[in-house]
This record gives sequence, structure tokens and C-alpha cells, in this order.
Amino acid sequence: MKYTKKSYLCTVKTTKRYTPNELSDAAKIIRSGGLIAFPTETVYGLGADATTEIASRKIYEAKGRPSDNPFIVHVHNVEEVEKVAHLCSVSKKIFETFSPGPITVVLKKKPIICDTATAGLSSVGVRIPSHPVAREFLKICGVPIAAPSANISGKLSPTTADMVFRDLNGKIDGIIESDDIECGLESTVVGVFDGDVRLFRTGSISIEQLEECLGQKITVADRVKENEAPQSPGQKHKHYQPAIPLTLVENVSEISPAGGAQGGRVGTDCKPAPAERVGVMTLQNFNAPKNWDVHLFKDTEDYARNLYRTMDEMAQSGCVGIIAVLPSEAGVGRAIRNRLMRAAS
Repeated sequence: MKYTKKSYLCTVKTTKRYTPNELSDAAKIIRSGGLIAFPTETVYGLGADATTEIASRKIYEAKGRPSDNPFIVHVHNVEEVEKVAHLCSVSKKIFETFSPGPITVVLKKKPIICDTATAGLSSVGVRIPSHPVAREFLKICGVPIAAPSANISGKLSPTTADMVFRDLNGKIDGIIESDDIECGLESTVVGVFDGDVRLFRTGSISIEQLEECLGQKITVADRVKENEAPQSPGQKHKHYQPAIPLTLVENVSEISPAGGAQGGRVGTDCKPAPAERVGVMTLQNFNAPKNWDVHLFKDTEDYARNLYRTMDEMAQSGCVGIIAVLPSEAGVGRAIRNRLMRAAS
């Protein structure tokens, strides 16, 4: 494997695509300092050895990711969590209740995790994914894996191998193909510091579930000021943006088939010409022009699971813009709203 003097990235012309039966080959790439995208139950992650500075730098370079945005470290089980971070009774209860699964806990890190993987912070976000391919891959790798979403920074998080390939072909060593993403949204992230619990990012596991589990109120801290360092992905920088303009509305009644959506909740007003195609994402029935692409989700779980894939498909199919009807804030609806608000801002 060759690396240029000016770049830490590999010089492969085409990124190799691995099947789930080739995990040992992909694990060798990780152990040799390379980059492998792999599926989790949330989105595809771009993995590298979290104990190695150069491997972690490659992630930043491949994604074009701001250097102050830390990674989440993925491990195989709770015993592995204790090797990379300091657990307390509160964090142990969170892991015991929700892991393996879409929950990340930010804790004080141990020296085994390199400073580049945490953007120089003394804390590290750790999670145990539940996706069977991810779990087997982590077990075979035998090292903690730093893995933000496998996309160009700020763009849609990928939920298919094809989305990863389109963004990162030639920039990473390989992709493990397994298009059976269960959640479709990035993990819920909570920080646990001296018993105090803060919600850094909403996800499939709701704040209500966490509060019920812990028997205490949780502080929402999903935004930081420009001069503050983020302690978790999703707090500061632009994220989740599709390739075409996105407008948000609260109800389908705000959409006019003749004039698109005007005065939407967030985003640029969608004012297509009559012949132009518009994508609509909604949980409510909507009588749209025949040339529009309306995706009616079955429920909020379906909305979450297919959010990024649907926006990507609409952009790829020639839509000039997307109108998203926001779900209610109940349950995973809060996380969907969070992603859409960030994507349209």
C-alpha cells in the first residue's frame, strides 16, 4: 500500500468492495492503517484504527472533515469499552440498557485512543453497534475503530454502499457491502460527566427513554457556540445536506402544486417551473402533480430509516428541490426534525 508524500490517503484508483464473507481481508486493511467503510444499524461508518494517529488523520482527509470535530469509537462489547474509556455507574447502566444499539456515550478517555481521533479532547464517544456485520468486523479487527459517517463532510450520511462509493471512491481502501440499515439516523449521543448526563445529539433512542432508564432529567446540549469545541459530532458543523435545495413545512397544506412551497419552516422557498420535478417527503397523503416524486412514509420509523436514501434518490432522479413535511416531535420524530433542520439551514 503506497501513500503520497503530501497526503496520508492511499493512492488506489478504485475502492474495493468487500462482501460480508470477506471481513478478514477488510480487517487486515484496518490493522495496516487503512480506511474501510462498514455498515452499522445507524449509517455507514468510515473506519480506521482509533489507536493510531496517522490512520485517524486519513479519515479527516478523506472526508474533508473539520479538525475540531471528534470521531465516535466503535467497540465489540462493554469489556472493550472499559479498555478505551472510564466507566461509571451511570454510563454502565446506559450501556447495559441500550447496547448493542444506536447509543453513544461520551466519557473520559484512556491513553489507548489517540488524540487525533478525539480532536484533542480528553473525552471520547464510544458505542457498541448492533449490526451483525459491524459486530463481527470489530471482533475480527481486534482494535477500537474510529468511525464517523462514510461521506464527504456536511453531506448526506450514507445508508447504502453505493452512496459511500459515489462520495469516497479512490479516497478509501474498501467498503463492506450490506445494505440492511435498520435505523437510518446517526446514534443518540449522551455525555456522562460526574453523574451529570447531557444530550449532545438526538437519535433513535429518545431523551424520554434515557430519562426513564436513569430516573433523572437530562440536559439538552446539542449546540455549541462558534468559539467552543464540539464534544460530539452533530453539535457545530453543517451536516446532512442533500445535493439539491431542501424546504421544510409543518403540514402538506403549506404545499401548493402550482407554486411549490413558500414561506417554509426552514430552507429556500421551493418555486419550481410547471415542468420541473419536485420531491416531497411526507407522512401525510398529498395530491401532487404527476411529474412530482412523492414519498409517503408508513410511520416515523420508516421516515428515519429511509430519510437519507430518499433524499439521495430524489437528487439522483432529477428533482430540482425537496419539500419535507416535518413529523411531530414525539419519539424518533425529534431526531428526524433535528436532521432536517440542520440539512436545510
